Amino acid sequence: MIELQGGDVKVIEDYSLFGKAGNIYTVKAEKDGYMKYVNTRNIGIAACLLGAGRLKTEDKTDPVSGIIFNKKSGDKILKNDILFELHYNKADIDNVLKILKDSYIITEEKPKEIKRIKEVII
Repeated sequence: MIELQGGDVKVIEDYSLFGKAGNIYTVKAEKDGYMKYVNTRNIGIAACLLGAGRLKTEDKTDPVSGIIFNKKSGDKILKNDILFELHYNKADIDNVLKILKDSYIITEEKPKEIKRIKEVII
């Protein structure tokens, strides 16, 4: 797909060719507990505001912007663990953080594991 869109397929083997965002902001846990995502739509909006997606069709994307998730739902969290790395060039980072903080909670009890496959049909 990269080649068909005129991109350099060498980035698959060497990520350094892809480039890096000018800014990286780390979001750290404020307390111990377990990660629980409660609003994944907000994560998508936060990523768009960083430049990784479009809220409107005329919006431009920034291919080096995005969110690295260091914890998944159900993971044990210790205070000051890095939860997310926000990569961006231009963004209202305070607004992004506000939206992102509404997307997860850190609970005292481990959340129940969600059964992802309901049934196998053969």
